[in-house]
Amino acid sequence: VQHPERLTAEQQTLIVGLCEADEAIATAHALARDFATIARERQGERLDTWIADAIAGDISDLRRFALGLLADKAAIRAGRWSSTRHERRSGATEPCRPCRVRAPRR
Repeated sequence: VQHPERLTAEQQTLIVGLCEADEAIATAHALARDFATIARERQGERLDTWIADAIAGDISDLRRFALGLLADKAAIRAGRWSSTRHERRSGATEPCRPCRVRAPRR
């Protein structure tokens, strides 16, 4: 999901038309845009509300994705979803770059 400012006028018009034509598309677009903002800006405090909204919605793929996030919430919170995690540990004033997450060895 791109920032709305990065979309061409034609792309913005197409998205508006699709959202006006179908409520499910409008809901999916809003949830996707919100999730992208939460992830990009490390707004982990908004994740619980987003998960609840996605689970309550009628879009099965987003519901399944949200349920997966819910199952992994502790790991997500301990990882890179909070802009304050690095600040608390190092006293830095700027959020750290995303940490690399390694897959567990089998």
